[in-house]
Amino acid sequence: MPAPNATQWISLSPEKLVADTRQQLRGLELNIFVSPHDVPDAVRGYFDQQINRFVIEFRYLADERWQAKTQDPFLTLRVGRDSKRLLGIEVDVRALNAQAVGLRLHPPHLITQAIDKLAMEPSLARQEDNYRIAKDVIVDRKKELFEALALVG
Repeated sequence: MPAPNATQWISLSPEKLVADTRQQLRGLELNIFVSPHDVPDAVRGYFDQQINRFVIEFRYLADERWQAKTQDPFLTLRVGRDSKRLLGIEVDVRALNAQAVGLRLHPPHLITQAIDKLAMEPSLARQEDNYRIAKDVIVDRKKELFEALALVG
């Protein structure tokens, strides 16, 4: 069921998202392979009137139930119950704006910080590549993702 007021999905190129996976280890160049199930093929951002939050959702090959991981009073990350992939982000922009008047806090920066914090949890370390890809998508597509925020009053 589509989310209320959801924008269209923004197609991503999974091949480009995993292109930079070479790493050096003790003088050896390694190619790191990311499972296709951990790479989103689309993303969207919209204001969900029902929960009164701005939501970013990632679409993967398979759907999955998620659990909420609250990062601070303004941000909640939706993490796959089994895969631990980042499935979505909820931002309480109205509370954030009320709290941050004059502080120039930007949702994309706050979100990438929250993802970094999530990646530090020992039980979620195996999804490091998924979290890095999610951050890259948010930074690269921030204009398209956050344009719905201009409509939030």
